[in-house]
Amino acid sequence: MSLAHRLHFVPGLKAADHTAASESDSINMGLVETAVCAIQFGDMSVASPEVKAYSGATAGTKTTALTFRYLLSPQPAKTAGADVWAAAFSTSADLTVTFDTDDDKLLLIEVNSAEMTDAEPWLTVEVDGDATVQLHAMIWVCEPRYDYTTSVI
Repeated sequence: MSLAHRLHFVPGLKAADHTAASESDSINMGLVETAVCAIQFGDMSVASPEVKAYSGATAGTKTTALTFRYLLSPQPAKTAGADVWAAAFSTSADLTVTFDTDDDKLLLIEVNSAEMTDAEPWLTVEVDGDATVQLHAMIWVCEPRYDYTTSVI
């Protein structure tokens, strides 16, 4: 089976200038073991957005803030070393992505299904609207419990 069929790739948020707060499509963590939200940032200006993860009882609800693991690429896209990750994850419940310093970097947020709040299986990632320009896109990469024909959104 191909890698594309072993993992479940889900479009989370289209690439655009999300000046207002943005949120990913929600993932039903009851159908996956682990979910990684990959956020590719572009240009951000004036302020530094905050990234949060939430559990909810239904898709799109953000009931309980979660502490999540994350990796931030050490270099901007298309720069040598941009794909060399830290050996250990950092954790946060409210991660600030710094404008100018973190422009064009890739942020990976990882949550396991066992870490979800009881009776709140839906996972949503939010980027607040602090920056006046805030280019980014989100893609989910999930380790599914079922085959690739099962929808997790």
